[in-house]
Amino acid sequence: MMRSPRTRTLLVVVSVLLILTDVILAVYVNRNVPEPYMDEIFHIPQAARYCHYDSTWDPMITTFPGLYYLAFIYFHVVAFGCRFLAIISPVIQCIPTPVILRFLNLMLSWATSIVVSLILKSERGQRGSGYVDDLLGTLWIRYLPVGFLYNFLFYTDAGSLFFLVAARWLVGTRRPRLAALCGACAVLFRQTAVVWVAYLAIWGILRDLHVDPRTPVARVLRRLWAELPEVLWRYFGFLLVGLGFAAFVLANGSLTLGDQAHHPVSFHGAHLLYFALFLCLSHGARVFPLARRALQAGIAQPARAVAVLVCVAGLLLCGSIGHPYLLADNRHYAFYLWKDILRPAAPGVPLVPSRLIR
Repeated sequence: MMRSPRTRTLLVVVSVLLILTDVILAVYVNRNVPEPYMDEIFHIPQAARYCHYDSTWDPMITTFPGLYYLAFIYFHVVAFGCRFLAIISPVIQCIPTPVILRFLNLMLSWATSIVVSLILKSERGQRGSGYVDDLLGTLWIRYLPVGFLYNFLFYTDAGSLFFLVAARWLVGTRRPRLAALCGACAVLFRQTAVVWVAYLAIWGILRDLHVDPRTPVARVLRRLWAELPEVLWRYFGFLLVGLGFAAFVLANGSLTLGDQAHHPVSFHGAHLLYFALFLCLSHGARVFPLARRALQAGIAQPARAVAVLVCVAGLLLCGSIGHPYLLADNRHYAFYLWKDILRPAAPGVPLVPSRLIR
């Protein structure tokens, strides 16, 4: 379906306003916070060393060097442009300052929004939506506060999110090998991305097998076994990512590169509940039909509802972990959520019903 002139105009206007708003916010952030902020005190010096061909590693950095590899490429492209402009104006110089490095994440956030719009466009027929709905969906995802803040800082979040979203789009368009490559890049930015890479692989396999979500597990496994050679061939890249990550953990003895003493592997059961609550809040009005069905199911099967509530309450009361860095830094959203809401056991229990919404 062709876009009408009015729709094209709307998309152009919104895109221009989006970019202008981001640039204004970026200028505001850099004027008020010109020096490295929060974890930038580790990331920016490390990136600056990479940009100057120095691979000395800061032992306090826990993530893989994907951010610094991309910063190296980005910086030298910018430096080439600066050298060209210096012919016209000798005062133009290029050094890896916080302003220049932060702009990389801003560009990654724009690229993420483009890929999100491609995902929504590719699935428009399934959802019965239009261009305006796709635009609103893209803006909704872009301006989620949890991620939007880091678009203006030099963090690993923007890069990891971009490559994960790109992998999601490629799996959705049946290009799993390229998707696995993007997934590997996402893991190079943040180790936690490996969970989403595994999810994308499973989602893609089940979709290729034309399996309905309500299909019994035994039937799914039989179908998978019957088509295992073809599945392995198509999703071999994802298998390599998983095996490579497992080999790293075994060889390294930890999930993190540096500061391993403060990042031990532990079971954080309550994190699943926080994630479920976040999904409920971020999906807005779509949650209400699910909440109604969950309430009806709880009334119809009270024993199951009580069992779920008891398990979830146990996770909240006994499975909550407060990381020392979380408690020591009041510049994160999570600090106030933990201090004022999640740490006290009593306020945590009323969040239990959110676990039923699934």
